[in-house]
Amino acid sequence: WLEFGPEIREKGATITATGRAPGGDRLQSRFGVGLYGKNGFQLRLVPVRQEIELVRRGEVLVSRPFPHDPAEMQQIELSVRPERQHWIVSGRVWKDGGERPDQPLFEHKIFAVELLFPLAGRSVLFATPFSGEPVAFASAVVMPGPAK
Repeated sequence: WLEFGPEIREKGATITATGRAPGGDRLQSRFGVGLYGKNGFQLRLVPVRQEIELVRRGEVLVSRPFPHDPAEMQQIELSVRPERQHWIVSGRVWKDGGERPDQPLFEHKIFAVELLFPLAGRSVLFATPFSGEPVAFASAVVMPGPAK
């Protein structure tokens, strides 16, 4: 768990990172990015199940299939934007060097009243190295507002 950049408080933001988590058949690491620290949102790549997950406070909110080769670098993008009395959280993942998808893999609506804590905290890179091989991040960028 690595927090970086300035604290973002109650406004939209986007984090994009490039990384990979190689591993064997059943022992594969997982990794991802997050916004707003421990109480915020995390987008996690889970190679063993060929899925991505949107996680908040340890609970998986959304899970989508995403077939990929764990040995290849992937671009991961998590974006949060305000909309009236709620937040729209979206995620994209694509092979490094490929075209960024026009449409996100998911968009999830969270109402402000559902949040036990306000959205505030630093951006995050995280990994769970189950495989015994190192998880690698090549780059990470956080920016205010939604990705363009």
